[in-house]
Amino acid sequence: MITTLFSCPVTGDAGDLIRLCVNVQAQYPSKHYAPYPYSGVQSSPRRAKPKSCGPCSTTTAHDSLARDRRTIAFADASGLLPQKYVARHHSNFMAKVEKAVHCDHRSLWKSDLGTLFLLNEPYYGVVNEQQGLHSAGLIAMEVPVDLSPYCGCWDAAPGAIPGTRSYLIGDAADVFELGAMIQKLQLAAALALPWNDTQGIHHA
Repeated sequence: MITTLFSCPVTGDAGDLIRLCVNVQAQYPSKHYAPYPYSGVQSSPRRAKPKSCGPCSTTTAHDSLARDRRTIAFADASGLLPQKYVARHHSNFMAKVEKAVHCDHRSLWKSDLGTLFLLNEPYYGVVNEQQGLHSAGLIAMEVPVDLSPYCGCWDAAPGAIPGTRSYLIGDAADVFELGAMIQKLQLAAALALPWNDTQGIHHA
């Protein structure tokens, strides 16, 4: 299905508040992607940020729309859906990962088999922390940049590289399922828009 995503209000050239939007292909209604905590997928122009926040800049609108687009693309390509954190279900797994590796911009995702994964999106890699992950019975694999949801430090310049990297972390017993997901993401990334693409963004 085609879903139209809307930005926060932006001050237009005439001083009025407008919204920017982008059309994306999505497998599910936007509410299915909403639990990802760093994306504000808005599929209705009536949904606005609190008035205390005021209008956002065009740069912020581009950043947020690109993040929303990547969140959907990541979920659809991997077969994962974001999960709301529920302590009684997720606290043990979350604590296990956090003890083994530095976490930043963390989120929980579940596969269609019911397997839980943590998406870790820090400002530096986890390569040097692989030993800690292995010792804890965990494994991490990197997500292709163009399908990484967070991508911190927005830069619209062609060829720019985001400041964060994204890693899916799961139990070592689920290595084959995780590997299959990463393979799907790599194939999808070959056809994906650049992480910072803004060409499809237009006035609502």
